Formats: sequence, structure tokens, C-alpha cells
Amino acid sequence: MKKRIRVAFAVNDFLVGGVQRLYLDLFETLSPQEFEIHLVTLMRFPEKRELYGSIPRHVIVHQLDFKSFHDLRAWRRCVRELSRMRPDVVVSSLFFSNTVLRVLQPFLRYRVIAIEQNTYIAKTRLQIMLDRLLAHLTYRIVAVSATVLAFTQAQESIPAEKFILIRNGIDLSRTRGSASTADPEGLRREFGLSASDRVVLNVARLTEQKNQRALIEAFAVFGKEHPEYKLVIVGEGTLKLSFERLIERHNARRFIILTGVREDIASFYALADFLVSTSFIEGMSIAQMEALANGVPLLATRTAGTDEMIEEGVNGYFISAPDAVSIQNGLEKMANADRGAMRTAARISAKQFDMQETARAYAALIRESL
Repeated sequence: MKKRIRVAFAVNDFLVGGVQRLYLDLFETLSPQEFEIHLVTLMRFPEKRELYGSIPRHVIVHQLDFKSFHDLRAWRRCVRELSRMRPDVVVSSLFFSNTVLRVLQPFLRYRVIAIEQNTYIAKTRLQIMLDRLLAHLTYRIVAVSATVLAFTQAQESIPAEKFILIRNGIDLSRTRGSASTADPEGLRREFGLSASDRVVLNVARLTEQKNQRALIEAFAVFGKEHPEYKLVIVGEGTLKLSFERLIERHNARRFIILTGVREDIASFYALADFLVSTSFIEGMSIAQMEALANGVPLLATRTAGTDEMIEEGVNGYFISAPDAVSIQNGLEKMANADRGAMRTAARISAKQFDMQETARAYAALIRESL
């Protein structure tokens, strides 16, 4: 029997997020007959919702507990785990994980494939210098969209041949299957929405990067002028309390709803008239791809990945700038759009983001690296 390729997927943590959802879909799609798959997480946040329960049984999980980059005990345990595992290839995402797994590469002699998930405009000079240096220990750097590739190459002055473009994908068959069990009417009852209420959906962590503060400011005006529209924000994060106070200050609780993290995301897509994303930066948003697959048009700032998803006026609209006035103008435009035609176009456009193609590209890259 041919020996399986031992692959370790590494990431900072396994909280709810785009990287983690990408990994879960890859775990389900990559052949367990060809690949022995391990997951290495470097940090634990037991007080937050983690996704370990969603990991397929054939994936071997290694949970580390780094407190910081200078946590020598965690470094030693990481070396022990990797020495026992003896991976042929490590696939890593996010700066901390990419740094740790590449620093150890010369000692443990595995191939490293690092993933750049976003246009990280806030990287420090030290981080950029480290990435440039550690690129020499990296077989390939995967960029999840064309814009991420161009941005990262320019920011870090890394040769173009070091990069490969593999777009994030979603499991289209599972997305369609989830839609068949969705219960939008149950959500209407839960949140006190009437049959005539129109729902604008935002699915994202509550962080500065996602820019929901400006979205709430915009909707506080839009919602009073269009009382039939409700904004539903699905996600958790450090800014939740701040956003609750902002909604209260605008007297907007009757038309802006914060749901926290939800398992029944398919029901929210079935409920939504359109999805709004006001992020400052993105890479290749899983939530936006899922929305399109569910026939939900997009209204979004022009970020990496989104610039490849939206066909202006066909399956959505771009927001001209990430400020409250521009967001409000975008909401007005979408409210007046023919969203029936946009729904059909959204489903068609989602076909290009099939996880089967993404997984095939990763499998080919892993084989090639050996």
C-alpha cells in the first residue's frame, strides 16, 4: 500500500472564523486514503466558542497553548509534538502560526506552505521583515485572491515565483443541502420580525476590521427612513458591548439586532434580502461566497476577494467608501434594486468558488512540494 502523505494544518486557534471554516471544508474534501491529516492549533480560548467539535474523526488534533511568542514551554511542547508527528508538509495560516512553523522548519525538515489570507495593511516593519526572511524557508506562499497576491508581494518584496493563487472555496453541495433545512420563519418568530419585514444581513466577527460601527451609524438613519428594513448582525467579538451601547444611543434596537454566534446560519441566508459587508480589508470572504451560493446579493466595500465576486448591478453593488454616508447610499441603492434578478445571478456566480477545485489545488501543491 502506498504510504500516505502526512500533512499538518496549523493555525493560531480554532475559534469561529474564515480560516477555520476553510480548514474544515478541506478536511472533508481531501482524500484520507492519500493524506494523513493533522490539525495543530497554537492557542486556546476555552471561554470562547471553538470549532473542535466540527472536526472530522479522521483528523488528528494537537492543541498547544502559547501565551505569547516568548513562551518557551509552549515552544518545547510544539517541537515535541511535531517531532512525534513527523509531518511531510505543514500548511499554515495567519502570522503567528506562519512564523512559529517556519522558524522550526530547518530543525524538523518538513515542507512549509504558508497561506496569506488578507491584505494586512497593519503589519509592522518587524512583521514584514520576518515574513520576507522566512519566505526563504517556505516552499510556496498561497494567496487566497489575486488582490491578496499582488498586495503581499509588493508589501514584502518577495519574488513572484514564490507565490501561488488558490482561491478560498465553499462546499456548494453542502450549502445547497443546508438551504433545504433552513427555517427562516422560525427566525422571524424568534426576533419578532413580521412577514413584511425586509432583512439586511451582516455575518462577521465584531472587530474594527469588519467596520460594523460605520454600518450601525448608517443603518440608524436608513432604518428610520425605511422602517420595513431590519439589520441582523450575526457574530461575536470584542466590540459587542460597544455596539450594543451605540445601538441604544441611536434608539435603534427595534431595527438593529445582534444575534451573537449562531449554528443555523443557513436559516439567516434564507431570511436575508441581501448581505452587507463594510470591512476595511478582506481576503476572500467565506460568508460572501456562502451568501452568493444561497442566492443572496452582496452590498460590500471593494476589498480583496470581493472585487472578484461582485459584478456591479448584476449580483450586487460596491459601497464607494467605508464610511457611514457611503454605506447609507449603498443601502438606498440596494433597496431600489431588482433583487429577484440579482438572486439568480448570485447563485450562478457562486459556482466558480467550489471547494472541490480548491481542494484539488491544495492536494496538487502538497504533492508537488515533495
